[in-house]
Amino acid sequence: MTRQGHLITGAGLAIISFSLGFPLLSLGIMLGTTAPDTLEISVYNFDTKQSRRLITHRTITHWLYPWVALLIVSCTVSILVSPALWALTGFAVGGLLHLAMDIHSPMGIPITSWRAKDRVSLNQYSTGKRSELIFVAKFMAVCLSLSALF
Repeated sequence: MTRQGHLITGAGLAIISFSLGFPLLSLGIMLGTTAPDTLEISVYNFDTKQSRRLITHRTITHWLYPWVALLIVSCTVSILVSPALWALTGFAVGGLLHLAMDIHSPMGIPITSWRAKDRVSLNQYSTGKRSELIFVAKFMAVCLSLSALF
């Protein structure tokens, strides 16, 4: 999914959490929704005028288990220590939303291990194409409908 697609789907989920009275969770969702790609760390080479990622795309930063672990730890800490840490929980939720959207693309995400060869794909849209736009629009329609209930 494109960065814009991730930001739009993140906004949809953030709207729901905000309408439920969790503004810090919403903030965290928006920050986390692009985190798996951002954590790959792009480095620009001024000689070749090209950028490359330090971590291969859709490998360890897109692996499900670290994001689930972060969600469990952040929820526990938010409940036991301070509600101000709900933003960290939102960050984990945003990261998991990112993975949930990427698994529908042809490239998929790694499930059984973090290696690229272990990716799983549901292949429901093509990144950057009309099918992605339709997929994002459907997700937003559901989010907006749910937020209207609250």
